[in-house]
Parts: sequence; C-alpha cells; structure tokens
Amino acid sequence: MTRNNLHKKSIIIIIGFFCFIGYARAQTIEAIRGLWQQNSLAHARQAVDSFLLQHRTSAEGWLLKAMICNSIARSPEYQYLLADARMEAWQSLQQAEKLGPAYVEAQLKPTDYAMPNDLYYGYTNEALTYYNAATESNDRNQYSEALQRFKKAGLVSAYIYGKGWGMNMPDTSNIYYTAKAAISAGKEEDALIYSKKIADAGVYKTSVANDVETIYHWLVYYYKQKQEGAAFFKYVEQGRQHFTNDVYFTLVTLDWYRKQKDYPKLLATYQTQPSKQYQWQYLQDVYNYLYTSGQTVPNRAALQKQLLGGLLDYLLLQSLGTNNNAAEARLLIAKVYINQARDNKTSRRKLLQLSNSHLQKLISDYSKTNSNTYKEALKLLARNNRVLKG
Repeated sequence: MTRNNLHKKSIIIIIGFFCFIGYARAQTIEAIRGLWQQNSLAHARQAVDSFLLQHRTSAEGWLLKAMICNSIARSPEYQYLLADARMEAWQSLQQAEKLGPAYVEAQLKPTDYAMPNDLYYGYTNEALTYYNAATESNDRNQYSEALQRFKKAGLVSAYIYGKGWGMNMPDTSNIYYTAKAAISAGKEEDALIYSKKIADAGVYKTSVANDVETIYHWLVYYYKQKQEGAAFFKYVEQGRQHFTNDVYFTLVTLDWYRKQKDYPKLLATYQTQPSKQYQWQYLQDVYNYLYTSGQTVPNRAALQKQLLGGLLDYLLLQSLGTNNNAAEARLLIAKVYINQARDNKTSRRKLLQLSNSHLQKLISDYSKTNSNTYKEALKLLARNNRVLKG
C-alpha cells in the first residue's frame, strides 16, 4: 500500500470516527429527550447529568436539563428528586444561554419563552401559598419560606427581562410581596432592601395590593428607631405625598420632634392637620413646652400668650366633653394652674383654688378607679392645701 493510500485511509477513518461520535451524541440527546417527553423524569435526569459530564459545553444538553428540571418542579410525583428543581432549571438555562445564545433563542422564542416564565410563576405561586398560610396563622417560619421563594422569583424575572424575553420592570408585585414577607418574618435586612425598592421607585399602588402605605410605614419606623433623620424625613415626605389621608406620617413626625424635645417644630407640625383631631395631645405638648422644658418665667408667659392666647384652660375644658381623656384633662388643667401660681405670686391663692376645684372634681368622679391619675390628683390636692395653709 502506498504512502498516499495510507494517508487517505487514515483521513477516512478519522472522519468516520467523528461522524460516529456525532451520531452517537445525537442519538444520546434524542434518547434523553425521548425519556423526558415520555415523562420518565427520574431516568431523564440521570441521563442528562451523565451526558453533561462528557459534554460540558453543549448548549443543547444544558437547555434540555433545564426543561427536565422544570418538569420535575411541576410534577408532584417527581418533586422529591431535587431539593429545588426550579433553581437547577434556572441555573441550567443560564449555562445554556451562555454557551449558545442563538440556539436557546431559537428554541424558546416559538413557545413565547414558556419555560423561563414557568419558573417565575412556579416560584411566585409557591410563595403565595406560604404567604397566605402565614397570614392566617401569623407564622414567622412560613413567612420566611414565602420570602425565599419571592426572592428567587425576583431573580428569575430580572433575568427574563434582561434577556428581552418579557416581564416589566420593576416587578412591583414581586417586590411588594417580598418586602411584606420580610417585614412579617422579622428579616430586617431584606425588609429594608425591598421596602426601599418600593419607595425609591415611587410605587404607591400595585395590581395585587391596596396597602402599599404599610411598607412606607415600616421604612419610616425603621429610620426613626435608627435615629437617622435624613432618611426618616425623606420617607415621611414621600408617604405624605402618596397617601394624603394617612395620619401616620404626621403622628410619627410629632413623635420624632417630641423625643428630640424640638418644641417649636413639634408645635408647628400640628398646624398641618385639623387642630381638633390632635387637640388633646397638642395641649399636653404645649404644657410640656411651657413647664417642663426649662423655659424662664418671662419666656413662659410670652409663649403661653403666643401659643394659646391665654386660653389653655378654656381649651382643656372644651376637650372634656369630646374625648376619652377627661380625667387626664382635668389633671392637666390643675397642673397648669399650679405652675401659673408659681410664676404669679399676687394671684397664687386664687390659682391654687382653681387647681383644687379641678382636682376635687376628678377625685369625686374617679374615686373608685384607684388609677395613677386619681392617685396623682390626691397628692397634688394635699400639696396645694399645705401651700394655702402656709
């Protein structure tokens, strides 16, 4: 045999070998696909894993594995095969797309990208099942289970959107439920991340919920507890803009200034709401400003005239018939007169007698309650009488 003939024969053998390998590979892929289509998912999963051990760069193999794992996730009969079949499907899809984007596009587009969308809705529906159960039982563990699945659904939806396969961003329904599940599960880090996503995107309603304001409530409360003023007021202002009838944002602002003892801003905040709604608390704050914040006597008189026009006692009396704080209101009236008596020596006796008239009425009306308010009234009355006798 000549050298040329040997060379030609070698080439033919090599070509034949590669043709055989390609044929065997094709046969293997088709065999695995057949197992999958016959719903023999346990065997299909083992076969595709074995195939990928030999063909790590096969986009076709990875996409087929994604399809098989998605079918396992959907099958009550075969779900036991994988701890998280949807995650394996998603990771396999990513690997396939990385190796052969044109091939994956060609396979998925005719189905309107059904498989990746199936992964998203599968996670979402499973998460909602846990979330609804947790809502009924107030079970933090179930909220945590829901949270993990909502987060995975969010990863899948972002991937789908990034590839141009569908979805709208931001996925407000997913972010809303992720934030709510995190808050209810006590997962502060996740709650902060997803609540900020809602607020920073200016979302104030979604197609699935009408209580988005509760997420703003949580954000405001979080930053109030952390004493981070800039973030606190940022989300208070956003909340006021989006939810104009929600009094929470006013109440929490009042509480912020009250704890900071910033009385000018505290009292100015009341002007943003109808005075009757907060009359009782307003009067308490005025009292604390006038008599417990270290104001000098001349300033106190000026401030009382400025804030109430000398009608503090009148306003308190008006409130007695319109709220549930009658005993506390009478006690506050009595304490105002006591403080005024300290500042005004010439009218001290008259002011203490006015104080006593309210204390005696309180004691008479609430003698059977033995409440702290009742006990304080007894002490103040005794103190006033000692001063009057002296």
